[in-house]
Amino acid sequence: MSLPAIVERLQQQANTSAFWSEGWSVAVVDLSRVCSLQQSVASQQAADRVRNIDPEDLVSIADVTLPPPSNIVLPAQLDEHRNNWIITAANPNLRITGHFGGELQPGVIGYGFTVAVLPSFLQVARHHGRYVLRDGYHRAYGLLARDITHAPAFVRDFGVGDLGAGAGLFTTGVYLGDRPPCLSDFLDDQVAADVDVPVVQKMVVVQGLELTPLA
Repeated sequence: MSLPAIVERLQQQANTSAFWSEGWSVAVVDLSRVCSLQQSVASQQAADRVRNIDPEDLVSIADVTLPPPSNIVLPAQLDEHRNNWIITAANPNLRITGHFGGELQPGVIGYGFTVAVLPSFLQVARHHGRYVLRDGYHRAYGLLARDITHAPAFVRDFGVGDLGAGAGLFTTGVYLGDRPPCLSDFLDDQVAADVDVPVVQKMVVVQGLELTPLA
């Protein structure tokens, strides 16, 4: 009964409404048979994301692959000299999510932006008849590294339509070939290699400037 409980929880989350309206469903997928659009993953970040999962508990796995809402505290620093707010996060889904302006209290007017770590769910798309991972690469890699092959994910058939994936990924000519790159290939020393790279953090900078333009 684990999967119905997971679906019920997701249906009650406001941040999943777009998925239901777009025709996504929830299923347990075999990650070892899913093709990869992405060419690299940060292995340490992946290990951290799945460290506390109970591999025998589908609900525990879903809490990472299809997470419930969380209150993430974002570290922010104020550079008073440059009038900058600097917000950082290890999660690349840190985004500017909105803006505001107007009277905050009598005699005080404020203008600014809202920031948040956007929700990210494991997404498997059926594209040209082949299953590919659309989002959730670090978690998928981390699960496979722990020999966890089956995980709940959002699944949708895109047919031959646009996947809406970002730039810099494998093209259809690669993942529709006779030997497509698979998620499990990240763990195969014959086709993958470990490379040391600097740790990257996402940063949002909100700056206030005082200007006196010429008339």
